[in-house]
Amino acid sequence: MDYCRRRPARPGGFLPDLKASIYAVCVALLLALHGSSAQAQAKVGIVDHAGKIIVPCEYRSARYLGQGLFFLAQADNTFSTPPFYVGHIVDHDGKEFTFNLPSDCSIVDVILPQGFDQQVGLAKALPADALLKIRGFKGFGLSSPTGKQILEPSYYSIGPSNGGFFPVYTGSEDDPETLAFVLDAATGDRLATPEQSHIVGEGKNELVPFGQFQKGGASTLFGYMARNGTVVIKPQFSLAHDFNPDGTAIVRTADGKHYAYIDKTGKIISPEYRTAQDFQNDMAIVGVGEVPERRLGLVDRQFNFKLPPNFFDLKPLFPGMYAARTIPDGQFSAIDTNGKVLFSFPAEVSSIGAASDNRIHTGVYKPDAKTWRWQDFDRAGNPLAPQEASPSQVAKQYPGPGDRFLRWETDNHFDSEEFKHPSDRTGGLNRGSQFANFLRSYKVIGMPKTKLVKLLGGDSHLYAISYPSCAHSVESIEFEYANDKVIGWRDQHQVGQSVTNGPWVRSNEKIEWPRPRANQ
Repeated sequence: MDYCRRRPARPGGFLPDLKASIYAVCVALLLALHGSSAQAQAKVGIVDHAGKIIVPCEYRSARYLGQGLFFLAQADNTFSTPPFYVGHIVDHDGKEFTFNLPSDCSIVDVILPQGFDQQVGLAKALPADALLKIRGFKGFGLSSPTGKQILEPSYYSIGPSNGGFFPVYTGSEDDPETLAFVLDAATGDRLATPEQSHIVGEGKNELVPFGQFQKGGASTLFGYMARNGTVVIKPQFSLAHDFNPDGTAIVRTADGKHYAYIDKTGKIISPEYRTAQDFQNDMAIVGVGEVPERRLGLVDRQFNFKLPPNFFDLKPLFPGMYAARTIPDGQFSAIDTNGKVLFSFPAEVSSIGAASDNRIHTGVYKPDAKTWRWQDFDRAGNPLAPQEASPSQVAKQYPGPGDRFLRWETDNHFDSEEFKHPSDRTGGLNRGSQFANFLRSYKVIGMPKTKLVKLLGGDSHLYAISYPSCAHSVESIEFEYANDKVIGWRDQHQVGQSVTNGPWVRSNEKIEWPRPRANQ
């Protein structure tokens, strides 16, 4: 869950100030994402069951709305802040809808009404009570499909709908966004909110966590408000997570040192822990002790330890099954809620990722080759063959004359403008596919510095390639020059204050990208 203040990221030579305290979170993110940036840039379109093209493959992304309607995002770099796309809405036959919008505005999202049934027939228009999120040169706004202005397009950002209530923000590229009011889309009322505040988390529950800047430069305090902006739990915590369906939420104490669980009145109902995770199947993983002696255990709903805090790593896999090891760099085992070992993973497995579709995703480091490979296991610990990627994806089946599929086509062409201003960025950055295309398209070694700067922009020496929305880990490329020509490049990986440099590449031979690296 991202609690970093979201700022427009500048991809040029940007290298943010990093904090080691986010180390573990970013390693998990990198494990989940590693390898994806190597994929060539793909564009998406729509075909029928026979492969007939309904919409050409020229869009960056596609989302099925229901009733035969699709939202398509097309790259657009008109603006200097995300999102870097314009939206189009098409029906089952690929016909694009037109809307009466202000002349300088484009669509960036569509919000469907509550209760919208995706499976009922094939629509030829958006529901009348749908909303279009639009963007113009002055900012974001909301419009109805008929062109009625719900909110003038002049605000820095608009948060997601929460039961018809929209948080609306002021701000700028240089100043943090601040909640201006909550808009009741049904009535048009603009409801007051706490001063100098901002919503954190998903913001889609009955109680919404928010942070409030304190006077005199004191640390931000967090509390909870209702959907309409009314404060329910006053700001008193140093961090606040979303409430779960069970009525509990995790907060960090005001001193910033411990985590605890609260109820909907704000009352702390658990002991304080050094780390805490949400309940899954009536169990929660908590941590006690200070690094490097911190250990993890499993508590039940009464906060009694079901598994004592004896584990260096403890990760949920499936209901009643966890991956655990007791020492750093030790062997992972799958255990149940009583601590019984169900099976052990091979000793070379050094990272456990998420579990899905009855597959446990792991990372295996090969120290002799200094490379990684990714291995899946089933629930019994048996190794599984890699899953094959499908050339096309089913968007969703629905009643009507024939199905529709999303079709992806690989695009190996290097797009200089796309590299400089990535269109598929939502707070973070991932332009690894474009850098891979750059390597395919040009002989980098020997390239004049002026040409490289023209193609990549930036300051010519260091280019950020990818980082998550909180920007606490960065993958970069560093270039070296002699006589104003490129004589080498290498990748750089930074998490916290730790920086790892790859070997210099001095020739134009075919290079694997991204470069394999050891676990950080």
